[in-house]
Amino acid sequence: MRAIFIIVLFFSIQISFGQQLPQLPLWDSSFDVKTPADWLIKKPSEKAALYVSRDNKDLILYNGLVRRSFRISPNIACYDLYNYASKQQLVRAIRPEAMITINQQKIEVGGLHGQHEKAYLLMDWLNDFTSNENDLHCTS
Repeated sequence: MRAIFIIVLFFSIQISFGQQLPQLPLWDSSFDVKTPADWLIKKPSEKAALYVSRDNKDLILYNGLVRRSFRISPNIACYDLYNYASKQQLVRAIRPEAMITINQQKIEVGGLHGQHEKAYLLMDWLNDFTSNENDLHCTS
């Protein structure tokens, strides 16, 4: 399911990385301080939506219960999966979203390279990560 989601994200969002993302709403940091109601008792009032960060480097999926953030350049990579109900960060390492094989050649879908410490992830590291030329890249 995760692989299908990221592949759909790759091909359904048409992005030119050198340009602004004007159709998407900007991420509102006030979402980070909200505590969701118990979703088993009360239907969440938030609608699932896709946002762009203020610096246009990230796409953020948010539904009031969880937030999943992706760095979009130099390759798309999930660096954040946050559960608002439990206040837990669920991503510690950036990995490819999927691996496909074409003509016996393994190709990574998304992800970034350069994270040496896999037990935790610091936001400052994101700008130093690179993509591999053999990876499947989202270009537009």
